[in-house]
Amino acid sequence: MESLGLIDPTQWGRRQLTDQERDRLRQVLQDQARLEGYDQLRELCRIGEPEMAHRLAAQHPEWGYGIQFGVVVADPVD
Repeated sequence: MESLGLIDPTQWGRRQLTDQERDRLRQVLQDQARLEGYDQLRELCRIGEPEMAHRLAAQHPEWGYGIQFGVVVADPVD
């Protein structure tokens, strides 16, 4: 959050993000989604639903996880 002294009252809306800030934000959101996906997969395996976890992992290959023998693994080998 910007301090009041840095805010220009003559400009409307928020300032535009730089390309570097936008890339960083995108990376943070991807990392967060990947961690949340891991938690979902782990929980499904924990409650005895490895098939459902496998389907969820297949729907989200960007997470980089797979299910082998009821365990969440990184970079699965099919």
